[in-house]
Amino acid sequence: MTLNKLRRVKEGKKIAGVCQGLSEFLGIDPSYIRLGFVLLAFLPPIPFFGMVIIYAILAVVIPEDEGYIDV
Repeated sequence: MTLNKLRRVKEGKKIAGVCQGLSEFLGIDPSYIRLGFVLLAFLPPIPFFGMVIIYAILAVVIPEDEGYIDV
């Protein structure tokens, strides 16, 4: 059993690598994570600016991938 670590990725990222890192951690397609962020941005409880702040916080809190593979 391999334990995935939550990391922002350098390759395949669109903005800061948050969605790509979350998708690798959860084992799902990154398009679903990106679509979820967009849908949440336009729902009434969380305004667009709120999702931008959440994404920015995740980009700061989640460490960036160093580029090596854990064995």
